[in-house]
Amino acid sequence: MTAPTSSAAVHFDEVAAAYASSAVHARGEDLPWMVEALAPRPAWRVLDVGTGAGHAAMAVAPLVVHVTAVDVAPNMLAIAARLCAERGISNVTTLETNGRDLPFEGGAFDAAITRFSAHHWREPDAVIAEVERILPPGAPFVLVDSISPSDRAHDSFLATLELLRDASHGRNDSVTAWRERFTRHGFQIAQVRTWLLELDAEDWFKRSATIPWRADACRKLLAEAPRETVAAFAIRDGGARFSIPCAVIQAIRL
Repeated sequence: MTAPTSSAAVHFDEVAAAYASSAVHARGEDLPWMVEALAPRPAWRVLDVGTGAGHAAMAVAPLVVHVTAVDVAPNMLAIAARLCAERGISNVTTLETNGRDLPFEGGAFDAAITRFSAHHWREPDAVIAEVERILPPGAPFVLVDSISPSDRAHDSFLATLELLRDASHGRNDSVTAWRERFTRHGFQIAQVRTWLLELDAEDWFKRSATIPWRADACRKLLAEAPRETVAAFAIRDGGARFSIPCAVIQAIRL
């Protein structure tokens, strides 16, 4: 099944190459945390939802029998397939499809992962419901993503930055919101690990091909942020570097 073309698919097709070597995506400190939370077994079949350039799938692949990596952007999938071939990883299959309408039978997978994709989902409840459908009871689903700060003003600041930088951004949810969503769809959160992900602003803009006026607006927001916001996001060097809150969430299918 091929998902209809969406604005997110078009956007990520245009910027796909940047994600192949992005330090955040290719070498993020969260990759081993994700694998640890998944606790993969050799016979498992794993689904990677919103695989992007395939870095999460490639981290898990050597430890399981097979990974199916799905995404709505065909150029992203092509890069994921190329990187797997270059690294001699032969047990990853890519498929263009939407997480809201997965073309798999119930219980088709033993575990699922998603990494830095969920904040683009327009219907996150529908995606979680689909993952619940294709997993058996007791199966883990590990979600890695940026999250919203608990302070409302800081949440608004981050949301403004994200939308200016990348129009395909949906929203960041809090750990509490994710807990409630997982509970609604037959999961129980077993563990959560949070951290601050440091970003280089110019690399951040380049990776998403942010148009100049939007990048300038982000630079201005970062450079002129009030003292409380500077502290909350560890903004330094006049806004050249800052950090955003992220989480690794391990949910278990009930």
